[in-house]
Amino acid sequence: MNFPIDDKGRYVRIPTPLKREAKQNRTITNSINLIDQHKHFIAWYQKKLGLSDYGLLWFIFFKGIILALLLERLISH
Repeated sequence: MNFPIDDKGRYVRIPTPLKREAKQNRTITNSINLIDQHKHFIAWYQKKLGLSDYGLLWFIFFKGIILALLLERLISH
């Protein structure tokens, strides 16, 4: 195993990240993983329905309207 050596031939200590930084990096990694999973799901959904990007936008728009109307109906009655 080769360890880093400075210009005087001494071994250089590699700084380890603080626990706080490691936890923050893990959170960022989890967020990126969630975003990637969401993009994969959208692509799968779009391919399954056979929709273009524009068609998918309209489909989601009308789906949102229907969901809002159903929620409004449940809450107000």
